[in-house]
Amino acid sequence: MRTAHVTRHSTRLRGALLPILLGMIASTLISLPAHADSRANRPGERQWTHQMSGEFARFGAVATDPANRTVYVYGIRQPHDSAESESFVRAIHRRTGKTLWTTPAPQIYADVELMVDGTRGHITLSGGYDSPAAVTVLDRQGNLVWQSTGAVGRTLAAVDPTSGQTCTVSQDRGSGTTWTTACWSAEGVALFSDRYESGAGPGSGSRPLDIEIDSATGAVVVLGQHRFGDQNGIGLNRMVISAHSPHGDLLWRTDSYAGPRAQGVDLEINPHNGRIYAFGQVRRSSLFLHGLRADSGQLLFRRTWSAGRKGRLSLAQHLVSLPGSGNLVATGLHGRTLQIVTVNAAGRRVRVARTTVQGDAPLVTQDPRRRVLLAFSPDQRSLVVESYSMRAHRLWRWSTKLRKSSTVMAMGPAALDPRTGRYVVATEQRGRAILHAFEG
Repeated sequence: MRTAHVTRHSTRLRGALLPILLGMIASTLISLPAHADSRANRPGERQWTHQMSGEFARFGAVATDPANRTVYVYGIRQPHDSAESESFVRAIHRRTGKTLWTTPAPQIYADVELMVDGTRGHITLSGGYDSPAAVTVLDRQGNLVWQSTGAVGRTLAAVDPTSGQTCTVSQDRGSGTTWTTACWSAEGVALFSDRYESGAGPGSGSRPLDIEIDSATGAVVVLGQHRFGDQNGIGLNRMVISAHSPHGDLLWRTDSYAGPRAQGVDLEINPHNGRIYAFGQVRRSSLFLHGLRADSGQLLFRRTWSAGRKGRLSLAQHLVSLPGSGNLVATGLHGRTLQIVTVNAAGRRVRVARTTVQGDAPLVTQDPRRRVLLAFSPDQRSLVVESYSMRAHRLWRWSTKLRKSSTVMAMGPAALDPRTGRYVVATEQRGRAILHAFEG
């Protein structure tokens, strides 16, 4: 009000104040963050893209730093002028999408995981299928902190955000019946290694499916699948779940029948109610959920329900605990129908929500902020990203057409910044891999 008064009544003073006011405005604009534009803050607005090209190019894993919100990505590419492929971990500025640093990393072609310990600033890379190292740990500047040695088979990993302990479960090379659980301290000191032998016979096999660390107790929980069968492919699947103390003591191991052709997919630990949940699918037409006590492995309930509607269950991979309520939400795709199932702590369905998806084989990502992200290509010539509520109500939609020479090859992975709600989604096109950052 004072400025308006001076402007209205004194042309001489107005002329004197003008340079000062312009300087103040310029200073304010310079100090504004890059995302301060009102358009950039709208949900579903694409903030930036980050690209790499080559004869082959793929972003295999994406993660965000909970402390400084830097985006980290694992990439692998074969340059146009080279017969050799190269792999790396890269840090990307959270607001601009510009590269901060790039450091070489082992080549991993499957089960790539990238995890960030926000307390220590460690970036942990793991993967499998004959990778030269099960675990590679970097600091925030891209320097190597430590690395496990020895080639391993299929490897999955988890990091305890409290202690910084890193644990893996690896399929033993050349074996379809054994896997090994191992842990290292935040400094890379080996803590323990425990080998599981399923004792499978002809036509049988075992494999690890997931590993999690109980934030309340530090217990290391592993979900595996053991298939008893014969040479004709007839068999029954059982889920094997084990828990080790942070020092490697076996606390308990249990297995339970999951059904014919059952596939365990996801493991979830709720530290607040002391329960472990295993989620998966049976015969590609039904979903199952098992609940166990975290301290003993005692089976509390076993639930199975039909996916409903015609078609085959093509994907059922996410189970998330909702903070405060004790409920869980499972997401899956049944043909082109996205199904969002909310269950209570006893495994009983509270709500089932559905919506139709316009493309095949989309990426489905769920986050604890009670949203589901879909990314898909309806025709391999366009990209669509959508966000849904837990009631299957669409929150926003973004889409774009590709140039004629581009073809969508694959969708994902994706990551969420829990502090800002921003999504980072990777897409693979012919000769290019692209990261897209969206306001959540």
